[in-house]
Amino acid sequence: MDKAIVTGLLIIASVVAATIMAVTISPSISAGSRSVSSSSISLAGRIQTDIEIVSAEADDVGQTIDVWLKNTGASNIKPVSALDVILRSVDGRRGEYVSHGGTPGNGWVAVPASRVVWNRGEMLRIHITLADPLSLGTYRLSATTSNGVSASLMFEMIGDPPPPVCSLETGSSGSGDGQFTTPSDLAVDASGHVYVADTFNHRIQKFTPQGVFELKFGLQGASDGQLDSPLGVSVDGQGNIYVADTGNKRIQKFDSTGVYQGKWEHWGLNAQPFLRPVAVAVDSNGGFYVSDQSNSRISRYDASGNYQNTFGGKGSSDGQFMSQLGIAVDRVDNVYVADVHNSRIQKFDASGKFLTKWGRQGFGDGEFNHPFRVVVNHKSGNVYVSDGNHRVQKFDSSGRFVDKWNRFGNDWLVRPYGVGVGPVIGNSETRPVWVTTFYDRLLQACVGE
Repeated sequence: MDKAIVTGLLIIASVVAATIMAVTISPSISAGSRSVSSSSISLAGRIQTDIEIVSAEADDVGQTIDVWLKNTGASNIKPVSALDVILRSVDGRRGEYVSHGGTPGNGWVAVPASRVVWNRGEMLRIHITLADPLSLGTYRLSATTSNGVSASLMFEMIGDPPPPVCSLETGSSGSGDGQFTTPSDLAVDASGHVYVADTFNHRIQKFTPQGVFELKFGLQGASDGQLDSPLGVSVDGQGNIYVADTGNKRIQKFDSTGVYQGKWEHWGLNAQPFLRPVAVAVDSNGGFYVSDQSNSRISRYDASGNYQNTFGGKGSSDGQFMSQLGIAVDRVDNVYVADVHNSRIQKFDASGKFLTKWGRQGFGDGEFNHPFRVVVNHKSGNVYVSDGNHRVQKFDSSGRFVDKWNRFGNDWLVRPYGVGVGPVIGNSETRPVWVTTFYDRLLQACVGE
């Protein structure tokens, strides 16, 4: 369930069940789906200190809250332990100062706890533990540095999300409009349009939010704008489409109508060629990541298409891959990779530093039989994985199992490939989850978030 809470022109909060999300905006900046700017700040111009609260996530019972803040000023902040954190309920029934360390069951610590200096430009994660769980209602969380610079967000704790309420089925085998021959991946833009990598028809197809065919682009070939067995597709905040043109060993960029914009064929400072690019994902700044399966690596590019760095390597250790496939980026630019033959999801920060992993070979909840694709809901932070166990599994951002689906509408899922999450439908308080399958189907189920 998503609800928007607006206070003046400074704070927009969006909440899903016990998950908290916030984007703080200034009055002069448009609050687009990917726009994030500075928090409401006091004294920032005079003392060159500036912070913003990027997001926060609570557990299911409201006992703990993880908060991510960013030092957007020109100075380092220290010590981290001097940060003041205050939590208040809007109705005035609850208000408390959350101290560093705090009394048993009521306080906050940095993650890691040994952190002393908060460098400019860096993210800071703090973990809050409350003596008394939060009840349902609206709250304001604020953080203030030792020199008086503050940022805040509002959030609402709400009840359980509603059950699935709608479904849609379309597609069949073939090469006609709206038909598929191995639809390997999909992406959903901010308006709900769906883009499908129709692999062996060598094209991308675009559908309306209602699943109606709209347009297609790409012919088999190696010229600019032509495709050869594309396996991956992604859409940025401006509607540009990035395609993993696997057979041609390159990434191509198109505008929202399918007009060719550019291409990338190499990674690394020595311009080494891609071997098998199978997926691409766009970050919040317009940069993108490429999953190069045969190189067992992820390559990162900035918004201008300039190579930045590469991470990974073949193996089963943390940060290594065995035939990785899908890749996704969350709202704070953490990167999630479907590590297929290691039967796990790995999570990295924006630079490629390993953060965590979850999953193992098996059939139980949270286990995988070759996870193919991964996508993140930028509102809730929840992670969806298409699993070779003929199902889609849902996790929170730390990898905790939340839910699963092995049936969409009247169709049992058989080898789901692509998976994507669309925007909230009207006033329904639900959002669509889209899946493509081995049997050339495009399916949708609407779920509460």
